[in-house]
Amino acid sequence: MSSRMHKFHLPFRAPVALTLLLATVILVAAQGSITYFYASFPIIVVSLLSEVFICQIVLSEKGMTYNRNKLEWSEISSLKRTRFLGLPYLKVQRRKGMGWWVPLYYVGKTSFEKTLTSYLPAELANELGHGN
Repeated sequence: MSSRMHKFHLPFRAPVALTLLLATVILVAAQGSITYFYASFPIIVVSLLSEVFICQIVLSEKGMTYNRNKLEWSEISSLKRTRFLGLPYLKVQRRKGMGWWVPLYYVGKTSFEKTLTSYLPAELANELGHGN
């Protein structure tokens, strides 16, 4: 069995971090005070670090890793599509522990939803209306 892995991230992380950085530079230049930079520095750092450490999903043949939390496919009892504030989510009910709400608008080199269903066991893929 090969060890395929696909990484997905939220589509707006980098633009948010760059916008915050640009706004800070403009404020510093306009006001002539470095205080604005120091005030917004933590927000910029958190935004840039989220690019690497949070807001990503990794799918593999074993399961998924969502924001550093791991879940094997065998631990999933049911899946249900839902919407919150108009955005599509997948409600993942686990056999033990709290359920997860996985955003279906993650982006990567391939379609998140198609890749997800290709990894899911047949019964879970059928539950979503997709066959393997």
